[in-house]
Formats: sequence, structure tokens, C-alpha cells
Amino acid sequence: VMVSESIVELDEHSERHHYNRIKADKFTGGTFNTDLMNDLPVKGRAEFRILYRKKCAEIDHCAIGLLSLALRDLGTENMTVGSGEIIGRGRFRADNMEIEDEGEIISIDFIRKSIYGKEKLQTYIDSIKLFNNRKEASKDE
Repeated sequence: VMVSESIVELDEHSERHHYNRIKADKFTGGTFNTDLMNDLPVKGRAEFRILYRKKCAEIDHCAIGLLSLALRDLGTENMTVGSGEIIGRGRFRADNMEIEDEGEIISIDFIRKSIYGKEKLQTYIDSIKLFNNRKEASKDE
């Protein structure tokens, strides 16, 4: 899997707010005198390109399914980005996601909540279960 770098094109029309987070004392429930963070979030547009090199159809379909689910969670703000902490450094909200596989295009519109190529996408997601079931069956033998 290769991911290209992306530059965030700043949205000059959005308001900028500093976010201050306090640090709580786990023992007393009180707060410390200093801020835990003092961040200015970046808001704008970015495009990410991810390239997956195929090797084996069974594994490829499973990998594409896993990448699709991970990117969906990232694009619907269900996963924080950066930092290994609970809070993370931010979230992404995607407008759309496209998967191209040998000329076939799957297009997911997060705003309209629609999917073009739903059947093909479902085969990738189903292959995760099939792959996992085969691994479990081989353990039992």
C-alpha cells in the first residue's frame, strides 16, 4: 500500500477557533493549572491517493475491503488522526471516495449517502469474512 502526500488547501472563509483542553487530575478530579493543548485546527480541502499493488485475488479482495472500511471510518469522522493518545490530533470528513479496480469504479458519496458500484464493494467486504473463515478452518485442521 502506498499513500501519496497531500497538501491541505486552507478554507479562508471558515472561522478559526483556538481549542483549549485542560488536563484533569485523575486522583482528585480537579484540573491542573496549565492547558493540556492549545490548538488551532486546520480546515480545508485535501485529496489522498492510495495505491495498492495486487498480488493474489483472494488476498487482494480482502485487502481492498479492509482499506475501504478503514477509509470509510476515517472519512466519516469515526477515527481520530495522529497521536497515540485518546484525543488524537483531529478528524477528517470526506465528501467522496473512489475505488478503481481494472477500469471498474466504485464511487461513495458521503454527503448524499449513495454508492455507485455497491455490488462490487460488497464483494470486497464479504471477502474479509470469507478470508477469515478460511483461516479459522485451517487452524482447526
